[in-house]
Amino acid sequence: MFFSPDGGSIGFVTENKLKRVAPNGDGLQTIAQIRTVTRGQWVGGDTIYLGADQGRRLQRVSAGGGQPEDLHVNNNLAFLEMLDQGKSALVMQRKGISTDYADIALLDLENSELRTILEGGYDARLMAPDRLVFARGGSLLAVPFDAEEGRITGEPVTVMREVVMDTVIGQAQFAFSDSGTMVFVRGPELSRGGVARIDRDGTQQFLPMEQRAYGVLDLDPTDRKLAIQVADIESYVWIYDIPSGRGTRLPGRQTGWPVWSSDGETIGYNDANDVTLRIESVGGTATARSAIPNEWSAQIASWSPDDRVLAIHAGNENLSIGFLDLEDGTVAWVDNGGSYQWGAAFSPDGKWVAYSSNGTGSFEVWVRSYPDGSVVRQISDGRGIETVWSPSGELFYRRGDRWMSVAITTEPTLSWSAPRQVFETDFVDTGGRSYDVSSNGQSLYVVKQPDPPDGTRVHVVTGWAPRP
Repeated sequence: MFFSPDGGSIGFVTENKLKRVAPNGDGLQTIAQIRTVTRGQWVGGDTIYLGADQGRRLQRVSAGGGQPEDLHVNNNLAFLEMLDQGKSALVMQRKGISTDYADIALLDLENSELRTILEGGYDARLMAPDRLVFARGGSLLAVPFDAEEGRITGEPVTVMREVVMDTVIGQAQFAFSDSGTMVFVRGPELSRGGVARIDRDGTQQFLPMEQRAYGVLDLDPTDRKLAIQVADIESYVWIYDIPSGRGTRLPGRQTGWPVWSSDGETIGYNDANDVTLRIESVGGTATARSAIPNEWSAQIASWSPDDRVLAIHAGNENLSIGFLDLEDGTVAWVDNGGSYQWGAAFSPDGKWVAYSSNGTGSFEVWVRSYPDGSVVRQISDGRGIETVWSPSGELFYRRGDRWMSVAITTEPTLSWSAPRQVFETDFVDTGGRSYDVSSNGQSLYVVKQPDPPDGTRVHVVTGWAPRP
């Protein structure tokens, strides 16, 4: 939500619409169709700026209604705030999954010049007239800032601790007015947690792993090894042996999105530094293959049962799923029809693929025949993302903090049961698929906090004007 400059209207976003309403609830109006907006700002009397596609697409739209106009698109940038009445933008430039190590930069919208002004921080806000307030390591910091020159003029100092923030998402739960009133939610860093196993009866057990900011995780076919992305200055993939409690770091810099092969001997993952998809032997018998140039900036979603094909998703405009043949390096892309398609999971027999798509206006789970795609069916019945297909033929997907299960039969024809809830728990939502399920379908593995924060209290501070 965000106010108009005169305070007479509130702009807000739903799943796929930008709307406005008066503070008393009158005059509800749809302004535009939108897509995964993370930030909005009303500038002047008639212009709203949006961070769409999870912030990487800076858009402008008339507050009276219309079609959003792209001003800048960059997969590694996230829009924070407009400056100079729309001439430049404060943005965050990611380096890995933890935005504690991101850069705060100024984007000149006239020439697209990008200039870093601060290293190490996220969710920066301009507190007029001469300072920036930003998040880092669970605290808010302030730093002197010359808005006319667009440069930092001093050293950051901590001004408040224990503010709820999420270094993976890149957002902190605070806001302030021009008059100096501040509101915030008190609590810990949301993205830090441990890996927990949740059984169907609700029994919960944490693995003896350090609490960190983690990303995508994936269990091997034996349920004995866990591959997980770890946030650091340079994110990396960690292979954790569950029975022994020991771990190994895989090669590469800025790595993540690990996915086990179906035989458990090999693992595929991304190396953002080398812009490659790495295929590494971890079982001792398989032969490691060379890194594959990742010209599509794709993420790996799953392996085919014969380990010859990787299901991937990529795209600058809309995410599309594709199938990378590891023998000849070719990719067969699926026509997304202008929608998002991602997170493809092969069926146990390799003849079907489940994935998420928002082609109907909201994300649902679909299944399509592979490789021909002649049969496409919607499986979920009211939103669903992040598919996992277990060896037994059971298909799992997530709906908020609930996990649904569908029993699927593919022979002689495709058929499935009604979705039913099998798990429910609070968890840390990571980028990409944020969970995995044991091979027998009885246990859920997620990153979660032992003591989740109480987000029901909003604290108000009057006269809050930190001086660095």
